[in-house]
Amino acid sequence: MLIIPVFGTFERRTIKADTGCGYDYELAYIEDDGSFTNKGCYSSFEEAKTALKSKGDDYVVRHYASLSPSGIIAMNSGIAYSYPGRGYSKTMNIYQHVTERSAYYKQTYVSNHYEMYYYDTERYFVDRSGNGVGMIKVELNGFEGYADLEYTDLVPSKFLDRGLSIYLGGNNSYENEAAFKVTPKRNYYEVVQNGNYLDLCFHYYRAYPSSGTQPVSATLYIAKAPDTMQKGVKYYSKDGVHFYTNTSYEGDPITFYNYFQFLPLRSRTEISASTINEYLKQFSGSAMASHGQDFINVQDRYGINALLLFAMACQESAYGRSGYAVQRNNLFGWNAVDNAPGNASTFSSIAACINEQAGINLRGYVDITDGRFFSSSLGNKGSGLNVKYSSDPYWGVKIAAIAYAIDKYDNGKNGQLTDYGDYTLSVIKTFDADVKAKASASSKTLYTTQYGPYYQKDFIVITLGQSGKYTKIQSTNAIDGNGDIITHRKPPTTGELNPISEYDFERSVAYIKTSDLTALNGNSSGPGETPDVPDDELSYFSSVDSIVITDGRLEIRGCAFIKGISFNDKNAISHEVLLKNISDDQTIATYAAKTSAYEGISFNDGHSYDLVGYDVSIPLEEIESGNYYLEMKVTNGSESMSREIISYDDSYANMNLKSDDLHYHLSTNEIYNYRLEIDADSIPDVIDYEKIAKPSTRRSLFSFDRFELDDKGILSLYGQAMIYYCDYDDRSRIAYTVYLVDDSDNWKKLDAEVLRSNYDYKTLLGSSFNMDYICFEINEDISDLEAGNYEMIIEIVNKENTDYLEMSNVSLSPTPEKTINGHDYRFYTSKIRERLMLEVK
Repeated sequence: MLIIPVFGTFERRTIKADTGCGYDYELAYIEDDGSFTNKGCYSSFEEAKTALKSKGDDYVVRHYASLSPSGIIAMNSGIAYSYPGRGYSKTMNIYQHVTERSAYYKQTYVSNHYEMYYYDTERYFVDRSGNGVGMIKVELNGFEGYADLEYTDLVPSKFLDRGLSIYLGGNNSYENEAAFKVTPKRNYYEVVQNGNYLDLCFHYYRAYPSSGTQPVSATLYIAKAPDTMQKGVKYYSKDGVHFYTNTSYEGDPITFYNYFQFLPLRSRTEISASTINEYLKQFSGSAMASHGQDFINVQDRYGINALLLFAMACQESAYGRSGYAVQRNNLFGWNAVDNAPGNASTFSSIAACINEQAGINLRGYVDITDGRFFSSSLGNKGSGLNVKYSSDPYWGVKIAAIAYAIDKYDNGKNGQLTDYGDYTLSVIKTFDADVKAKASASSKTLYTTQYGPYYQKDFIVITLGQSGKYTKIQSTNAIDGNGDIITHRKPPTTGELNPISEYDFERSVAYIKTSDLTALNGNSSGPGETPDVPDDELSYFSSVDSIVITDGRLEIRGCAFIKGISFNDKNAISHEVLLKNISDDQTIATYAAKTSAYEGISFNDGHSYDLVGYDVSIPLEEIESGNYYLEMKVTNGSESMSREIISYDDSYANMNLKSDDLHYHLSTNEIYNYRLEIDADSIPDVIDYEKIAKPSTRRSLFSFDRFELDDKGILSLYGQAMIYYCDYDDRSRIAYTVYLVDDSDNWKKLDAEVLRSNYDYKTLLGSSFNMDYICFEINEDISDLEAGNYEMIIEIVNKENTDYLEMSNVSLSPTPEKTINGHDYRFYTSKIRERLMLEVK
């Protein structure tokens, strides 16, 4: 359930950015000294942004309500700096989707003052506290997503290119930090001669002054420089993988995967325990001194690379000299979270800490079934442990730099390396590729490569050889003696929580189609040539783009096709949707779908996939009472395949509508891989809330603005309610009803009036639909209620679409209490889902 928030995180601030446009939006020109000149005022953000897009990089949009000292809310090019301190927090989130916050969409996090590449300002509005808020599209060292504008500062390219200072930060931070002036600089890379090594050097800056207006900076020697880069050239990158020689990121990039940064942890080092111990002697007082063998031991038992684990400990504990390391034997900062570092864990010994880190703490990060898994390398903010392990976006590359330094040390810094480039690496290029137990299409699938339904990026694997059309790889999950993967949740024997995840390197191997891989040249640089392996094994692919209920019809659009053959002959292609009975899998009806072109599908297999789109319209009146699921059948010439239609989108997880005789409930069944199901039931005289009015997972919405009960028992409610993905422009198609439901499931109906909204909800919600009539008002007599407890349910109807919501109370305090007709009426909030309840006694 989504509640319209009562914004008030910040106090109303003094206006610092004098835009010269009052409450309107200013189009401003950046002068050569960093000042702003007004070039026009606009009544809406959309108008100002349109004007901005017609100008060059020296123009910005500013607004009086911006929480950033400069007032900049949009620009054509530049960078954004993270500043969660303005929201009274140590960290802020970057979201994969601009509005979706379900577990299916991924997110990462970052602390103060880090650089993010800026793409666009997606939306902006002034909240009820008078603060300018919105969402910007950014890329944080490999994670492309959306950040809250109020927790960022925008810096246009002109300030960076000309070395101009700008005010950033400040504004009611949790540390009461005042705005500060800094001369921002872009991060960059260069090739340098470093002793006997030609290294790739990373220079990065944080948007906070170290002295004067110069930013905090650091330099890291991160890897052996690739042959494709030259000395004397500055390289710029948004992800640490793709490098450009210009700050506009134009042209073909140089692709380079830093070996230690992207080497899977499921690997072994040739660096010895004695080298680790010798290396530590330069760090006086290290708690890790003489513990090199403990790192080697856990590598053999838990399958975690000892060099990478040791480098991680060096990074997290200042080479074993941090207070946590010395006083608590905590080498990895475990439980020393950003907002509560004092909660750091204490371990009985250094060896116990190393064992627990490898055997327990890291297990979720290398388990494909865990929400923290983004490939088993250190990675960046787009892939690897760095996505969820640390708020520092350069955590992975810092550890890789330490591993690289130790590798040099092992060779006396003579120009040679022991570990670097030892393994052959490949990146999985196919989304949702199958990882098999054997080198055969008929072999069982151990796991697929997606990190949830909508994410898979830079999944790097160690390749161990080729077997026919398959490549042997080191499996990220351990494999048991029966050939099944072990997860840290349910090991194959007991089904209980697995406290320790042991790993056998020889047994834990798997197979993936060679055509799903792209080799990395030199084991660490960009894409190389993938062996040309014929792929005559056909497989099925489908996705759902939209599901709409309109005019009594269920309309589904998406794509579905058989991989491995060309889809460009319209006469040979057909799509059909089968309505199948859940109880016996019998086909009840078949509906022909329209076949259409579909953009963005390519598998680099020599086949075209031009006509793989489908559009089907199912008349619901033809569906009789029963329980069904939907299946898509695709035919291409002589080949035909069928699969259940599935959708991971929460928008379709619970959709209701009513006809004259039946109630239809469209849902996605997660037990059966989120297949689409339709329950058609006759409408009962008494609504069965458990069966029909389920708490919505469809992002329906409601909130209160007025909630009163007078002495005569008149309940007055005024608020907003709506079903997402519907237009609220036609009053005649909209209805609201509130029900009071007692413990015996008796329903008292309270009719509501539909009202025109007097607030710009379309802008607030970032909706493409009209929001003119999402307001409702109730003035009903409830003085005749019998003693008991009542839950409050609101029914929302928009033409055929219907949804039911439990009313909740997250912002109303105090709730009404009255004595009416000798009964005490008390509204209160239940601990169960914060439901709004009425007690009459």
